[in-house]
Amino acid sequence: MRNWVLLKSFLLATALHAAPEDIDACLAYDVSYAELVEICSRAVQEPVSDAENLSTLYDYLGYAQYQEDLDDLAEENFRKSISLWPENHDALTDLGWLLHHYDRYEEALEKFKSAYSLDQTPSVLAGLGSTISHLGIDSNRAIGLLDAAFLADPEYIWAIRERGWAYFRDSRYDEAVRTFEEAERLFPDDHLTQLGLGISLSSAGDLGRSKTILEGVYETEPDNLRALVELSYLEREIGNPEVAVNYAKHAYSLDRSYDNAITQFAWSLVELDQLDQAQKIFLEGFNSQPGNEYLAEHVLDFFVFDIMDYENASKVLDETRANGVLSLHLAANGSYALLQRERNQDVIDLAIEATGAFGSDETVLFNQAYAHMALHQSESAFEALKAALQVGLPEADKLQFAKDAFDRFKFRLALRAVAL
Repeated sequence: MRNWVLLKSFLLATALHAAPEDIDACLAYDVSYAELVEICSRAVQEPVSDAENLSTLYDYLGYAQYQEDLDDLAEENFRKSISLWPENHDALTDLGWLLHHYDRYEEALEKFKSAYSLDQTPSVLAGLGSTISHLGIDSNRAIGLLDAAFLADPEYIWAIRERGWAYFRDSRYDEAVRTFEEAERLFPDDHLTQLGLGISLSSAGDLGRSKTILEGVYETEPDNLRALVELSYLEREIGNPEVAVNYAKHAYSLDRSYDNAITQFAWSLVELDQLDQAQKIFLEGFNSQPGNEYLAEHVLDFFVFDIMDYENASKVLDETRANGVLSLHLAANGSYALLQRERNQDVIDLAIEATGAFGSDETVLFNQAYAHMALHQSESAFEALKAALQVGLPEADKLQFAKDAFDRFKFRLALRAVAL
């Protein structure tokens, strides 16, 4: 983006009424970002006659602030730049990347689309492709855009790595592996490519090669959170919980807010039968991020399946829903916890909400059928059971439901269930 030449800097300085040395220094970008923040801040305070020129200065100020982690100020100045000149391609691109960095993908998409309509630079192609991938809108288009970005700039290693991650997000692990292998051939010393390759190999089922590559990343960068977490997972998978817990503990010590570090550390402790400590780690993580869907799912699973604490499981579900978060995973296992607490109407309400939001799920509907049966709503129980069978409920579960209905003297319901 910083492709201005000194002549352009001079011409812009003469167009503004600011001190030429401030304009030149702001646009030249040949001093530290900390100095640029001060210089560009002075430049934008001068009276100007041209909105497009002032827009450029605000963009440069925002970019320097972004590099100095002054992200709130950077966003404010990018937006000022765009308000002064809505077709400022650089400002639209820069704001898109800032929003992308903070996972604000819907907003980032809008900015990248606007920039794309003006000029398809490699940065815009990559940003738009990555954003589309993260939103899960159209993986093939996302990959095509990332390909185009890399073809336009063969030194743009981020674009080819991100193509690998786009395949990964789409669960196309073999293609992710091939992409990262291609990146490795082109950029053999890039540890981020090695990291992507190792993680993709793990998901593709090649645990041995994955472990070897990630151990190499760990040796080069012992505080790499992603490598530590993935190595912990791999060691658990191959039956080395003592090694796994050390990797996970290291990751957790580096960042206690990183949800993958929290879950890997806690599950490693579960493997070692240290359930009290695992519960502590899970709850500390959940209480600090009650709206984190990924964490909530893991904590709920721990309470439901590992220690069968349905009271705390129900509390986790209730608090998560209070924060506006729900998934099919939470609905399925959470409805089971509610069922054990005899919160039958809550099970039904949750099932109706989840089905409306995500579509039919056999576990959710099966639990709903039991809740209706507990409330003596035999016809509704039968309909929920029938719906569960239509979306994949195993025959064995149907027969168990019929047996339970019979044991509760729901003879007609039992017979109708068997006949399904």
